[in-house]
Amino acid sequence: TAAGAALTEREYATILGTQRTFYEVARAGELATVAEARLAAAQQAHGAAERRMQVGSATTSDVLRAELEVTRARQALLAARNQERAAALALGRAIGADGAVGVELTAAEQTVRPLAVADAEVVRRVAESAPALAQACFALCCCGIRLLRAHRHHIYQIMNMIAAFEQQRYQRTADSNVTGAQPV
Repeated sequence: TAAGAALTEREYATILGTQRTFYEVARAGELATVAEARLAAAQQAHGAAERRMQVGSATTSDVLRAELEVTRARQALLAARNQERAAALALGRAIGADGAVGVELTAAEQTVRPLAVADAEVVRRVAESAPALAQACFALCCCGIRLLRAHRHHIYQIMNMIAAFEQQRYQRTADSNVTGAQPV
């Protein structure tokens, strides 16, 4: 039924949303790690620029550019940590936990493996079991029935109009034959 298909679709959507949120936490954590590495590199570059300036092989501009990069790296790290925290809170909310939930992926979980079935088989399985597809088919059938009912009503109206027109035309012809006038 449509209600069963809608319920199944909501269950699948909830599962999919939770999985996406899980991987969003993992992604945000990796981005925070990258931002930390960027900050460390920027701080090293800044230190090197200051040492070069002390020995006279760098300008003030070089040091200022290095400071700017450190500032930008700190901002990127803060943004990545905020994103990670927001994703962790969203995951906690999705699974009913009280607060943020952290994620750590093993190397095996990070490895992308091909599916054990062919693409055509995946498409066939989805077409057979997708609740959204079942619901869409049901809705299409309902629309088709409503459309047929609406067209049937319009067809009856058109047939009645044609019958009335033909009756008037027949009446005019009959009246003109009685009076001897030519039909129109």
